Amino acid sequence: MPISNGPQRGAGTLACRAETRLGARGSTRQASRRVSTLVAVLALLASALPASDLRTLATLDGASGYETEVLEHVRRVTGGRQEVDNTGSLTVTYGSGRPHTLLIAGLDEPGYVVSGITEDGYLRVQRLGASPPHHNFEDFFLAQPVRVSTAAGKKLNAVVAALSVHLQTERASTPRVDHPEQFYVDIGARSRREVLDAGADLLDPVTLEKAATELGGGGRISAPWISGRAGAAVLLGLARRMVAAVPSGTVTLAFVSQEYNGNRGLARIAERVEADRVVWLKPGGGSKPAVAPVADGKPEVADAVAALASRRKLDLDRETAERLAVP
Repeated sequence: MPISNGPQRGAGTLACRAETRLGARGSTRQASRRVSTLVAVLALLASALPASDLRTLATLDGASGYETEVLEHVRRVTGGRQEVDNTGSLTVTYGSGRPHTLLIAGLDEPGYVVSGITEDGYLRVQRLGASPPHHNFEDFFLAQPVRVSTAAGKKLNAVVAALSVHLQTERASTPRVDHPEQFYVDIGARSRREVLDAGADLLDPVTLEKAATELGGGGRISAPWISGRAGAAVLLGLARRMVAAVPSGTVTLAFVSQEYNGNRGLARIAERVEADRVVWLKPGGGSKPAVAPVADGKPEVADAVAALASRRKLDLDRETAERLAVP
């Protein structure tokens, strides 16, 4: 299922890079067997993007650090042996023995958190994460409908206020609203008391309103930040297959939190899961999926993945591979 990625529907496309590392231990025969298995895994990844999973994931709210809604959906689908760590990242394990394959995808999306409430009923916000994921990130929210997720589980419709050009006397000196400190989020309240009565409060996450939009007669799907959820949709497809048929060796699916906030969930997974090889499905923005092999001194892996990329009409992201291969 091809997808279009963007904070505004139909903008941009997906690049889903699989970054792989093969452990150095084992005999030549073992390495050859692991290479063939790895290529089979990547071939499955290239074809396992269920449209129904992607549509569902694309509409769930899960700002970095607030991924509970997405996490609960994933846990209902995956089965397997589940463990949630202190970052809110989920690992689901199938099978046993060697080799151990770890497949990683993100749960979250970029967004804001309520940092203040004005006396006349507006919400002030701060960005989740020290730096924006895109140089025009703030512009994607200006004058757009958003959702405020409350601690009690309510979803409040809101909009990020924008200056009316019709009420400006000097349009040449229009104030810029390109920083979250200049944002005012309107939930329809007229006072601070009405905001609190509606259930909103400090530290509630604010995300773009999302809907999965079919394009080209259903051949493509567009939604805000959809590339960040496409990897999770792939892993859900793999989970269903592994529930139906237990894999040889061990396969762990990791659904990581806070990918847009310094990859904190990913860092925790790397600490607690030891694997012979790792495939990381990253949010991207290229014109089509790409595969980036990291061979750790084993050229047969790079050759095998390059052949797979050619057959599946995937780009081979050598730049990423070369960067990750540097000790």
